[in-house]
Amino acid sequence: MSTPWPPDGKRPPSRLGRPRDAHLTERLKDQALQLVADQGLTALNADVLAARTGAGKGGIYRRWDTMAALVADALTEHHLIPDPTHSHAAVDDLCALLEPFTVPLTTAERVASAIIGPARSDTVLAGAVHATVVDPLSTAVASIMTAHTAPGTSGADPRNRLMQTVVMALWWDRYISAGPVLDPGELRHIVTQSLLPVLRHDHA
Repeated sequence: MSTPWPPDGKRPPSRLGRPRDAHLTERLKDQALQLVADQGLTALNADVLAARTGAGKGGIYRRWDTMAALVADALTEHHLIPDPTHSHAAVDDLCALLEPFTVPLTTAERVASAIIGPARSDTVLAGAVHATVVDPLSTAVASIMTAHTAPGTSGADPRNRLMQTVVMALWWDRYISAGPVLDPGELRHIVTQSLLPVLRHDHA
């Protein structure tokens, strides 16, 4: 006698195999990020990760097909770009955006730094870089520009593109050079001298 389908027509989920251990999944992600941050992407493989976590290699590959997929999954859980603030002063909003420059790189930021090069030839890693750095940073800069330019300014205003380029360049330089850590006064000087002129320059 065949097993009847449920009323909604959906087949019940398979009960084969053991459910994944959520704690092990998080431990694998944390250890993968730490390893890449400390030793680079090439140091990460299933053997090393299994030894560090006590997991079986089969358990790792049931979760992720590749080490790149593991790193991307783990990295995209982290919030690397501050949310834009909207104060009355552009210099304050830009300083708030660049506030990470006043502290050392976090583990997640060191991972982002380590995969910038490999991401050029790996679409999975490229997706992680865009999701954690490029896209949120572009959105934040656009928000600040909108708040501090004249109403009705076109999104095609050259200042918008130039500000995106300069801020992104500063971000990549920080990742690649791993610093230096700036004090708030130094950061404000950079913003005043490098970014505010872009905002205030009239291209009309």
